Amino acid sequence: MGMEEKQYKVVIESLGGAGAGLMRSLAAALQWPANRVARLMYLSPQTLEGGLDRARAEQLLALVGQTGLQASIQPQDAVVTEGVADYDIALVVKNFAHIGAIVQLIADVLGVNANKAREIICSSPALLMGGVSQATVEALRPRFQALQVDLDVAVRSQSVYDLILAPCPALMRQRVLAIAERHLGEAGPKPDDLRLGGMLAGGLSFKQANTLWDELRGCGASVQLVNRNFERFDIVMKEAVDSPELRAYLEHQAGVPARVLDKLFTRLPIVVQRQLNPEQAELALAAFADLAASAVAELTTFQAFDLSIDAVPERKDRVVQVLAALTDRNQEAAVSALRRVPVRLDGPFSSVHARWLQAELKNAGAASRLIQRAGA
Repeated sequence: MGMEEKQYKVVIESLGGAGAGLMRSLAAALQWPANRVARLMYLSPQTLEGGLDRARAEQLLALVGQTGLQASIQPQDAVVTEGVADYDIALVVKNFAHIGAIVQLIADVLGVNANKAREIICSSPALLMGGVSQATVEALRPRFQALQVDLDVAVRSQSVYDLILAPCPALMRQRVLAIAERHLGEAGPKPDDLRLGGMLAGGLSFKQANTLWDELRGCGASVQLVNRNFERFDIVMKEAVDSPELRAYLEHQAGVPARVLDKLFTRLPIVVQRQLNPEQAELALAAFADLAASAVAELTTFQAFDLSIDAVPERKDRVVQVLAALTDRNQEAAVSALRRVPVRLDGPFSSVHARWLQAELKNAGAASRLIQRAGA
């Protein structure tokens, strides 16, 4: 067969810097349904089109390249290991200074408006997308890390699930525990299972979790089923004896600034580490136990808050703008809320939403504090 007769295919290797808007542009150029192109993008590597001569392959590659997708031309008989829809992604915000850019990136990636992007980042867990390939995860990771956002990634086929029980009356708690024990037997909850933030039963397979969930959701208790990869914990040091070893751990491992250590020991109980995943939380608890300090891991994934504004600047314009933008109040309602300070803003706000709101209020010159809601 002559060179002129050789056939090629164009393979989408990775999402690269593309987003939903560019995906729609490519779909229009190819005259394909948008959902077909989306599947090729988010489940890359995928063959875009095959059976092409070289000229057509290069033309198509140039078109794809304009969208930010990473693609290549390969011989028609080349083996392509296609991506599998086995990955779910959640976002963990590390620095609220970049929150505007984070919202914009979510909007670009998903093709949603700013309000929907804000809703996603304020959810807990903040689920970005599900059923994507590993190549898509790796393409998105540096884009979000540049804004100090971690990606929590769950591989569906390998995931385990935890059932989290919110505070409730003793009778309801006993009822829930009985249901769990009946379904799980020896794998059912033990007293120590509640050490990590109200965990009812941990390490469940998807099948176990859903079987148990089917009965629990009808019993009236506040129970959450969550993929363990998406759980986050704060470590609260409750009691401790000041020692050089504990100070060294707090400074070098927990990241507590040395200048605040003296004050920290006078304010127990106090949060000393934030937003740890389950494995990190277990290691931290073990470390504190070795240092003769009493600590607990509080599950923050489902915490809810109100917010108290304790002081505002003389000019309140920026504070009003923050309230209008982040608490779904109109300008008039925001002005009215600030007529008497201190004022309590009733949520419930998720942990991310509350801390974002607090950061923006600080930037606007207002002093505020978070108030965890009862039962959260």
